[in-house]
Amino acid sequence: MKTYIRSLIVCGSMLALGSSASHAQVVIGSWQNSTDEGWVSYNTPASNNYQPDANAGKSITDPAVSSEYSFVAAGVPGFAQSLDINYAGYGGGIQLNIAGIPSDLTAFNNNHLLSFTFGVPASSDTSGYSQIYNLNINAPGYGYNNIPWSSTTAVDLAGSNNNQSGDPNYYWGPAGSVRAQTVTFDYSSILPAIQAGGESYVNLTLTFNNAGGDLSQMYMNNVVLSGGPVPEPASMALLGLGALVGTFVIRRRK
Repeated sequence: MKTYIRSLIVCGSMLALGSSASHAQVVIGSWQNSTDEGWVSYNTPASNNYQPDANAGKSITDPAVSSEYSFVAAGVPGFAQSLDINYAGYGGGIQLNIAGIPSDLTAFNNNHLLSFTFGVPASSDTSGYSQIYNLNINAPGYGYNNIPWSSTTAVDLAGSNNNQSGDPNYYWGPAGSVRAQTVTFDYSSILPAIQAGGESYVNLTLTFNNAGGDLSQMYMNNVVLSGGPVPEPASMALLGLGALVGTFVIRRRK
């Protein structure tokens, strides 16, 4: 009888844990092989009333936007190369339609954490700032929404974190050095609405901004989906049941 109960506890716990087991992280933007990986230009300059310009939607490797996007050695510390966004002022942007790449969409639905690494090169400029102004997700069931920076977390990779209200932001001072950070957003709360809309498109957009100095370059790297699926209530209940039965057995032994 004791063996049966013990087996029941183990099986129940394994079922619950198995349903919430982490899936392997999937990189949807690394740019290590100098290809666009599905990412396109999405500039929204003030001169165009902050609307997408004529090159919006073109691959970041398209010759028409070669002055704005390139691949540079190193860039973000820890990577062989990075995507270099060279765009002065507000409105430089990149976009990925996650639904346009089946493997990316599967990874998006099977995880709940979106992370990316943002960096800026060393500079002798003594003023100004560089920032990611907006992180936006647009999908039929969710709509067009900017993600509040307060709902993200950031971890420094190089230099100091000068975020303002969570916004990945670097102010420039004397002897500015290379700075980089990894930003993570838990999208589990908005995933049901996105899935309910049919996911005919799921656009992820990053908009950049810099001002007050002569530095117009920013680095991007390692856009990753991870964390596995969020456990469903039934799985959590099963795990709780296993723990409860285990407690009962321990008490009976005492």
